[in-house]
Amino acid sequence: MKLSQSFGKRDVIRYSSLYEQNCIDRHYAPYSRNGWRILELHEQLVKRRKEALEARQRNNAIARQLKGGKESEERAGLLEEAKKLKGRLVEYEAEERGVEEEMERLGLDLPNLSSMSTPVGSQPDLLGHINGTSPPSLGHERSHVEVGRELDLLDFEASATTSGWGWYFLKNEAALLEQALIQYALSVAMKRGWTVMTPPSLVYGHIAGACGFQPRDQSGEQQIYNIASHHSSPSNGQPDDKSHHASPGLVLAGTAEIPFAGSQANKTIPTDKLPLKVIGPSRCYRAEAGARGVDTKGLYRVHEFTKVEMFAWTTPPPTSETGFGADDASSSPSEEVFEEMVGIQKEILTNLGLHARILEMPSHDLGASATRKIDIEAFFPSRVGIDEGYGEVTSASICGDYQARRLNTRVKGLSGAKGGEDGKGGSGFAETVNGTAMAVPRVLAALLENGWDPIKGIVTVPRVLRKWMPGEIESIRPRGTAKTTHGDIDFHNFLGNKWTILFSHPADFTPVCTTELGAFAKMREEFDRRNVQMIGLSANDLGSHGKWIDDINEISQTNLQFPIIADADRNVAWLYDMINQEDLDNVGKGIAFTIRSVFIIDPSKKIRLTMMYPASTGRNTAEVLRVIDSLQTGDQKGVTTPIDWQVGEDVIVPPSVSTADAQKKFGDVREVKPYLRYTKI
Repeated sequence: MKLSQSFGKRDVIRYSSLYEQNCIDRHYAPYSRNGWRILELHEQLVKRRKEALEARQRNNAIARQLKGGKESEERAGLLEEAKKLKGRLVEYEAEERGVEEEMERLGLDLPNLSSMSTPVGSQPDLLGHINGTSPPSLGHERSHVEVGRELDLLDFEASATTSGWGWYFLKNEAALLEQALIQYALSVAMKRGWTVMTPPSLVYGHIAGACGFQPRDQSGEQQIYNIASHHSSPSNGQPDDKSHHASPGLVLAGTAEIPFAGSQANKTIPTDKLPLKVIGPSRCYRAEAGARGVDTKGLYRVHEFTKVEMFAWTTPPPTSETGFGADDASSSPSEEVFEEMVGIQKEILTNLGLHARILEMPSHDLGASATRKIDIEAFFPSRVGIDEGYGEVTSASICGDYQARRLNTRVKGLSGAKGGEDGKGGSGFAETVNGTAMAVPRVLAALLENGWDPIKGIVTVPRVLRKWMPGEIESIRPRGTAKTTHGDIDFHNFLGNKWTILFSHPADFTPVCTTELGAFAKMREEFDRRNVQMIGLSANDLGSHGKWIDDINEISQTNLQFPIIADADRNVAWLYDMINQEDLDNVGKGIAFTIRSVFIIDPSKKIRLTMMYPASTGRNTAEVLRVIDSLQTGDQKGVTTPIDWQVGEDVIVPPSVSTADAQKKFGDVREVKPYLRYTKI
């Protein structure tokens, strides 16, 4: 599909000096004279068209004279003059086409005009902060690279082998966090009425160019990955209608903004469908990830990453006296959607608990298509020596009709709008707005650094993400092995797909604990029937565990077969909050006391219930079984259980289920109160 591209030629001709200064302000100096050259070409075009008109008029006059039956000598002269005029008209038309093509090339190279809100130069304006006006005192400057390696979340060495520098593997909880961040960002936008779309990663080169993305930046650095094709491809990237075999070149999209914008190329959108707002996740590809150094280590600058992008088409604003749109830009449809996008970005970062600053970006930082841009930069402890510790995590831009003109995306049903014919309405060009809802690697890096607990060696998962994490993981913990009576085990792998009971003990050879372990060992068949496995923990080494197990088997007449963790240094107890920092500090004094806890963990590895007992009170195996029966019944049937409930007794219909739905599902429902209803299962 060939694009019918255009630029605001009338405005460029009328305000050439403004476009020159705009190029200088935006570091587009090589294009600063384009406006003046377009003006010169326009004057040439006007002159040639006038000459062509005069030639046509003379040619028409000759045709009338010839019809009048002129003498042969005079007729021959008129025919010779008509022949010359025809040749001159062909030259005029060719010259006009050449001038128009040069004007179009020069005009399409011009960057968008900057908004009145955009600071001129290289310094942004600070608009505000998120989650406090100053960075938090975290007590560390540990990078996400170090945290990721310690918790087995990131692997840069393997990716260097497979792909080279600037690539990475996300592992374990980091891979799960990526999906959680995507789902959370989508959920925030969807509740505001945004439509979810998943775009392609490959786009035609001319579509990317029309959006303002060029193969190389002004320094000559490669920006876009080109895809090799077995078809021939025109040098300009546009499809060639004359060749059956030719096809436009394909590139990897650097952002979903490109395929989203291109989805409405050569289309006309009715005004009653606007604003048209879409959001979607995609893989993004950047050929130049930046110079090597501290700023580019880890996930901050990479060649491939996941991003959730917002994109919208809006109606153009009413034309102002200057011809550039409404004087009060804040009232334009694009500004309204822009503010909504920034609001979504603020909500996401606020709920993730990240401190950030909001910046109105300066003219030097604007891409070709943007007229206004706001960035939000989160605080990274590892970047305290770079930009005061801040790094960009979201961006939002208004592009006016820059992309729509180049993609020929029009709006019909306008009234007195910019782009309408002579400002009288009808059809005009749409305006576009884009914004990042979630740049996954950077936000993930910020979460690892800001959520890092240097004392426990864990990362806290923000509450809003837990619902999308298997087992609603609250924190990412070390994945190291523990020594047990059954050998070294990885606790994560040990859990597998079973229910698990973990119970802890302050020491071997304690009287109450001895009776408890014996009782649990005798219940093995009951637990097996419920797909439950057991594992114990005691704050002694393996040497004493073996003798203690012998005592337990002798006293309780049983055969204890589940593993018992050796936790003499209390590291596991500390990691799972069985003891506090003061207890851990006192280990060397011999007075640390592991809390006597019971953890019930479901197959998704979520801790569903914790029971803590004093040293004086023995645990109740029947209660543990009852709780497991209740949890499993609730999960399988979608019910809750009353006090002292046992298998086979009536259960409670949850308040979220209507009586009618409960009757369809369970049959009879006994209502004691509107909020208290019993049924059988």
